[in-house]
Amino acid sequence: MLLFTALLLAQTAPCAVMDVNLPTPLAAWTRPALLVKRGESGAAFAAGQPVSLGAMTGGDIVFTVAKPGTWGIALDQKGWIELFPAAEGSEALASVSHAHGPECSTIAKIVRYDLKPGTYRVDFTRMPNPTAKTMLVAP
Repeated sequence: MLLFTALLLAQTAPCAVMDVNLPTPLAAWTRPALLVKRGESGAAFAAGQPVSLGAMTGGDIVFTVAKPGTWGIALDQKGWIELFPAAEGSEALASVSHAHGPECSTIAKIVRYDLKPGTYRVDFTRMPNPTAKTMLVAP
């Protein structure tokens, strides 16, 4: 009974330290975030470089991927992540998975998409906080 209680407490105990021992594709989450403004494009939103979306409740950024694969977009809070081809009037792409971030991390969710080389626009909406941290996660 004592062993069972110890195991139960270990599973429900809060994390002493956050964002340690993240899996390799997410390890850069702990790096300082670059400030990205709504509509900004280019290298600012690159795989492995966390960015801060600044003071807004929604917004979009444009990025380019060079290799095909299942790419992820991590976010530090609840919210909607929608991905579109960069061309105006394009329909949102279907995600292939939604997941919470790793336990004891500040990553609230990761949405993954199968992408081909090209330029995309990601839209963040319905976030409870006026600022957000996000990161493009390579396949």
